[in-house]
Amino acid sequence: MNQRKSVTLCFTFKLDGVKRGEATMAIHADKLRWLFWLRWKTLMRGYTRRPLSIIGALFVLFFIVLVAGTIAVVSFIAYRLLPSPANSEVLYLVLTAILLLWIMLPLLEFTANEGWMPRS
Repeated sequence: MNQRKSVTLCFTFKLDGVKRGEATMAIHADKLRWLFWLRWKTLMRGYTRRPLSIIGALFVLFFIVLVAGTIAVVSFIAYRLLPSPANSEVLYLVLTAILLLWIMLPLLEFTANEGWMPRS
């Protein structure tokens, strides 16, 4: 019979100001492996049920890589060619845009439920 050992990685560190003295964080590798397996299976099942979604996913991936690459090249050129105070301003603008994107992406994940709207 093939039995696998449960592998648990434990990290122990000391917290300042805590009377207990130690805190333990455990990462269960076997549980993470099952979560990744489940995510992979649901992804592949979605692609096998709708094969055209593979084409859509590849198109979106290509579009994201193209836009991100263009932004990276343009900002690199701006960092190298602009004088000293202007290139740091470009850096601040790029980092602000990344922060706003980080804030907005979870909001774009959800759709409005039109079935819930009250009747007028």
